[in-house]
Order: sequence, then C-alpha cells, then structure tokens
Amino acid sequence: WLYAKFIALDANFCLCRKNISSEQVDPGLSKGWSYFVEETSYKTFIEENKYDTQECSTCSGHNAVNMANSKKSHGLAMTSVGAVVCACHKLKLPSGTGDLQKGERYVNMDFLFFSSLCNCQLSTLIISYDIACQWSRNLWQQMIKFPSDFHLAHEQLSTVFLIPKFHLPAHISHCQVVYSFNFTPHVGCTDGEAPEHGWANINPAASSTKKMGPGTWQDTLNDYFGDWNWKCIMQLGQLTLQKLIEAMKASMEHDRELRELKACIEMPMITEWQREISKWECDNSKCNPYEICVANFSSTAITQASIQLELTRVEASELQARNDMSPHPEVSAGTLISSGLELEEQQRLLKADISSLSSHPTDNQLAKLQEHVNVLKRCINNWQSIQLLYIPSVAQLRDEDVQPGRPEKVKEMKLYLPSEICDHASCPIKLCEHKWKLCEAQAHEALHDLHHFLHLRTHLYKFKVTNVWGQVSNTHAQTTINRTTRFQWQQ
Repeated sequence: WLYAKFIALDANFCLCRKNISSEQVDPGLSKGWSYFVEETSYKTFIEENKYDTQECSTCSGHNAVNMANSKKSHGLAMTSVGAVVCACHKLKLPSGTGDLQKGERYVNMDFLFFSSLCNCQLSTLIISYDIACQWSRNLWQQMIKFPSDFHLAHEQLSTVFLIPKFHLPAHISHCQVVYSFNFTPHVGCTDGEAPEHGWANINPAASSTKKMGPGTWQDTLNDYFGDWNWKCIMQLGQLTLQKLIEAMKASMEHDRELRELKACIEMPMITEWQREISKWECDNSKCNPYEICVANFSSTAITQASIQLELTRVEASELQARNDMSPHPEVSAGTLISSGLELEEQQRLLKADISSLSSHPTDNQLAKLQEHVNVLKRCINNWQSIQLLYIPSVAQLRDEDVQPGRPEKVKEMKLYLPSEICDHASCPIKLCEHKWKLCEAQAHEALHDLHHFLHLRTHLYKFKVTNVWGQVSNTHAQTTINRTTRFQWQQ
C-alpha cells in the first residue's frame, strides 16, 4: 500500500468552449506533450466509438451521464473538460485532460484514464470517481478497444474503485458501503475530492477562455494547470508537515477513544467483528460487515414508504385474484391504518403549535391555528366514518367515552387504532398486522432521524469550538445549534 497510486477522475462543465475557429486556423502548441491528450488520436478514437451505447446509471441520478445525449450543446464545440488528477497531492497528471463534446460519456473518460496511466509502473491503484459504481463495471472490457500501449495488466494489478466522500451520500445505500473511503483499508483520510480543488482554481478563467480558438484555449488551460501544479509542489513540504502534526494528534485521540469503546464491549464480540472485517477485506465477495442488516435478512432499511409499498403490492395481488374484501371501494385496510398514523402525527404537531404560542398571540397566529384545527377536524371525521366500515365496534367505544357538556378537543380526539382497542373490542387481525408493520417502520425512521441529528449536532459543536471566535460569531453559531435542536424535537 505504500507504493499505491491514488487517482481521481472528474469533469468540469464550467470550462466549455464556443464553436469558434478551427484546428487548422488556430493549432495548439503542446501536441499531447503537456496535460491535454494528443488531439488527433483522441478525436479519432472518439469518432470511431461515437455510436457506443451509453449505459444509463442504475444508482444515483447522474445527469451528466444519463442525459449525455440530451444536454444543451448548441453553439458549443465542447461542453466540458474531463481530467485525471493525483488524489493525494491534487496534481494534474500528464496526458490526463481532454475536452468532452457532449456530457460525461464513458468513452471520453476511458481514454483519459488509460492515457494518464500508460507509462506508469503500478502494483496497487486506488481510483476515485463520482460514478465509479457504474463506470467500473465494463472498464476492463472497454480496454480492448484501445491501442496496446494503453493496456494495463489489470490481472496482476490490485485495483480499488471508490466514490468521493462528498458525492457518496447521493448514491444508494449499497454503494455507500461498498465504495466508501471510510471502510477501505490503507487509504488514510483521503476524500477523493482532489479534482474539485483544481476546478475551483481554474473556474474564474472560464468566462475568458470560452471564446478562444481550440489551440489558444488548450494552451491557455495547459498554462493554468502547470501553474496549479507548481503551486501544489511548492506548498507540499508545509502541508505535509501540517498533516503529520494533525495525524499524530488525531492518532492519539482515536487510540484513546478506541480503548474506551473496547472497554464497553465484550471481547468475544470484538473478536467476531475483527474476523468478519478481515475476511471481507481479503475478499469483497464475502458478507460485508459494514452493511446494515435488518432482522438478519435484508440490507434494506425499513421505512414507512417501503411498508406502504409492500401493502399496496399485496392489495394489487388480491385485486388481480379477485380476493379483495375491502368494505370501502377506494380506501384499503393499509391506507386506513397509514392515514390514521398520519392523523396521529398531525395531532402531535397541533399540540406543539399550541404550546409554542406566546401568552399574547396575534390575531394572525390565532387564525392560522384555528384553520389548522378545522382542517384536522374534517380529516378526522372523514377518516372515522370509513373506520366504522372496517371496525364497527368502535362506535360503542366512542359512545362510552363521550362526556356530556364537554366539547371534545381536536388534539385529544381518540382515533381508536387497532393497538388501542384490541383489549376492549374485536378488530380484524389484518388491521392489527398492518398497524404493527407501519409502527415498526415508524420506529426505525425515528431512530435513523435521531442518529442523523446527533451526528449533525456533534459536528456543529466541534465546528463552533474549532473555528468560531468572538461574541457575534459565537452567538450566530449557538443560534444555529438551538434552531437545529428545536427543529429536531418538533419533528
């Protein structure tokens, strides 16, 4: 791992160029000897493979790929620039940059990738790309189309495909585990976002280079990239020392936290976890210990939406088999229970709104609150009329709970969901099962939201302690923390 090469791929859609001049009138001077690839071989290869089918992403909605053929390119000779950079030191690699004619097509990025590595001696290669989960699937099959000097001995090469940390949350949960830098050994604190630093440096020049001819445009960007690399090299010593000091301090803190964590966990469990992680690191086809498993059966998190989808599919199969016995033509049993849970949530929010009123509310506040009460009252009345079709015994319970002379408050109206009446009245077992599944999903969502909130609040506190000075800035930071906390508990 000490001699592993870390590279990152990305495209910048700010660096477009209008269809001005031509190669014959305005030729470039580098001819592939600098950061841009050799133009003739690049364009020839793209032309030969322009009809290759662009496989759409089955993971994140990456518009640069999925809409490559539909992106607006009228009047543009190129819509963006793709580049391969060193993921550790942010340096642009030689012959690793090229213009993209229409979106972030695989054929363009493949050429830049193999061109930047064709003269390298590699043993381990760490590749960071925001669509690595899709792009890596057919990469080695696509290599056959390239000239022999572009080929890599990938059978003897240890290759790891990862997704940059900032882009990772946009991917599906499976990719967030398999392609995470955090779960990959021997990558340190690499985030994979090195190209973004370079784009931030070059973006101010985008407006002035947009109307240049092809040769001038390419030579100008080569100069900018060379300047960027020179600055990175000049700062390398200072940054390395700074990172070393931070790493030594963080290492001691993490070591202390790890010892404290181990003290709270039984040793057999720690041994089992370490064994599972070692197996997975040696062979990624093994069970991934970082992937969350629900009830030891599925890696898919339980949500109310997923349970509702499951119930609607069951209902669809019943309708198909003509076994549907729902007493209401439009509201099924699953819809009745999910609507009841939504009404419960609305009652809780109404209580929160009432408690948040000041001792002297304005007429506007009272009007909005009364409107909320009226709407919720109508919704509950409509829902209760449908509930009687499924659970007729609820009518008797309502009559018993009526208190003459005392108007019923909307926020305290009983909905008599199956879990509330199972000890006092008969209720179809189907409704009880639906209620249990939806409540279980509701609990999982609540735990997930709480977990996310605790992470967010911890980050805000750490940021405030580390980066905020002065009374004004501290007040703003504390206000943000209080607002986040208040919003969480109102959910």
